[in-house]
Amino acid sequence: MEKKVISLLSRVFENVAIDESSSQENIPEWDSMKQLNIAFEIENEFGIELEPEEIVLLKSVNGIINFLNTKTNG
Repeated sequence: MEKKVISLLSRVFENVAIDESSSQENIPEWDSMKQLNIAFEIENEFGIELEPEEIVLLKSVNGIINFLNTKTNG
């Protein structure tokens, strides 16, 4: 799951190195538009539909992994 999420975020943030510690806190480019791009990519990659209140929770690599683990049942 971690590799998938890092790969997904690497597509969204084309020229930014992404690792397990990446988050809104340490990536200045992670703005509201990128947040929507991340949500779109997650929906396409994992075949799920995100609610607006879920999208705002996706603030870090680990947060996205934890969210996806609960949403996709592991």
